[in-house]
Amino acid sequence: MVAWKPKTRGARPSLAPVAMGAGAAALSTALWIGAGFAGEDVRLLLVYTAGALCPLALALLCGKAWLLAGRFGAAGQQAQSTAGPAGCALRDPLTGLVNQAGFEDHVGRAIARARRGRLAVGVLCIDLDRFKQVNDTLGHTAGDDLLREVARRIEGCLRSADIVARWGGDEFLVALPDLTDRSGALRIADKLADALRLPFEVGGHSLVVSAAIGVSLYPDDGQNCPALCENADRAMYRAKAEGRSGIACYTQELGDMARERLELEQHLRSALDKGQMVLFYQPQFDLKTRKLAALEALLRWKHPERGMLRPDRFLPMAEDSGLILPIGLWALGAVCRQVRQMRESGCPPVKIAVNVSRPQFFRADFEEAVKNAVRESGIEPSSLVLELAEGMVMKDFGLSRQKIEKLRKFGVRISIDDFGAGGASLRLLQKLPIDSLKIDRSFIHDLGASFRSLQLVDSIIRLARGLGVAAIAGGVESIPQLMALRSLGCDQAQGYLFGMPLPAAEIGRWMTRERMLCPVRPRPVMPSARASTGGAHSDVSPLPGAAPPAQGTLETSLSVTH
Repeated sequence: MVAWKPKTRGARPSLAPVAMGAGAAALSTALWIGAGFAGEDVRLLLVYTAGALCPLALALLCGKAWLLAGRFGAAGQQAQSTAGPAGCALRDPLTGLVNQAGFEDHVGRAIARARRGRLAVGVLCIDLDRFKQVNDTLGHTAGDDLLREVARRIEGCLRSADIVARWGGDEFLVALPDLTDRSGALRIADKLADALRLPFEVGGHSLVVSAAIGVSLYPDDGQNCPALCENADRAMYRAKAEGRSGIACYTQELGDMARERLELEQHLRSALDKGQMVLFYQPQFDLKTRKLAALEALLRWKHPERGMLRPDRFLPMAEDSGLILPIGLWALGAVCRQVRQMRESGCPPVKIAVNVSRPQFFRADFEEAVKNAVRESGIEPSSLVLELAEGMVMKDFGLSRQKIEKLRKFGVRISIDDFGAGGASLRLLQKLPIDSLKIDRSFIHDLGASFRSLQLVDSIIRLARGLGVAAIAGGVESIPQLMALRSLGCDQAQGYLFGMPLPAAEIGRWMTRERMLCPVRPRPVMPSARASTGGAHSDVSPLPGAAPPAQGTLETSLSVTH
């Protein structure tokens, strides 16, 4: 038996005519049971008003009248405010839109109709871009006003049979019944995207938020409401990944990726306990002296079935699931212990840099965790370099500055990572007590081939010099990139050109064998026909797994010496 929820609205129909002729006293304790039919709607109505059972015909009449008063109006919304606690339970209190329970009911009935008529049902997942910035800068009242305006604008783009619901936060869901194919859902999605790109006037401010929209379709992408919503959500995240204010449809590939992600996340929860997390190290060389300047610690997951996984395969899900905190704490302690072990094995003193995630950095006990890791390992605080992403620091500059000042006072070095991609304010940057700027690798990629990239990197290096900090280039993979960095006066560099990241034991053996010099050294010379066709010669033994030097070109000829 299907249990249906009664939806009531406005004042209930007057029952006075029933009482006439039957005696008010007798009817005061009667139980009326009515069933009403309004299109596809069926409701069982319980009305406690009298002690005797009313005639079924009268109950059906009252029930039908009650239902007709509560049918959905334009855009799937009720024409009036729903009365009573049962109706309020199906409404979002902020926007007045249908909530999750009402949405699932509507989609379930739309699927039933589509199954009989061989039609389709679309579900759109809409997530606003930059909504958090509105809350952070203008306050939650402005954020609430914006959500209400967004709800009204979405409603204005829909057909009378469609329904929109607020799913929580700044996320909305739209149900599109009675479609013939996916193109109908995409047309409405395009219309919504165009509407949401227009400015919103909220509290005297003109706000531009836009949105990412994911699309799923019954029966291709799911057989019920939960499946359709989940797949529309996956498509929405794909739209965000491909660029803000985009539209993406669910595909089987997204489903496969979601299943793989779920499997990896389940394994990740036990990876630390099973000792599957390991640290690799990549050297950073001083480009002036060619000597080893530091090592960067890089996290790897030694998966029992998938092999060695790079951090981009598992760190995003670690952040989403909260596992990034124990993983980050382990990495911090492991780096400090391995620094001590390198010293004890006879390696020369060297700084080691470790990346710090946003959740880890902004924990209240982060500074204490760093101090404990350094003290327990017995290393000098100056041996540890914390790499903080530029965007992370600038997101909450005041708190970031306080934390950085405490860490620098303790003796730890600070490097701003991915510099140039996080929108740093130069006025704020000069207030940070930092030691180095690490140039975002996207600028290094085209270095040597793009004049614009050359100018950008030159500007960053000059900025670092003006601030009195080191400029570090990551992701160096070719000789032209290295030559350009040397000519611009970059201080340090790392990348596959010099060698692949190595486990602690191997990097330690390399250091103890005194192979402490950069394995390649370019010098510009006059080009010659011979140089233009011959490869660069090397008489050194580079790092294990080092990439071979690039061949000479018409612009450069190389001399690689020990």
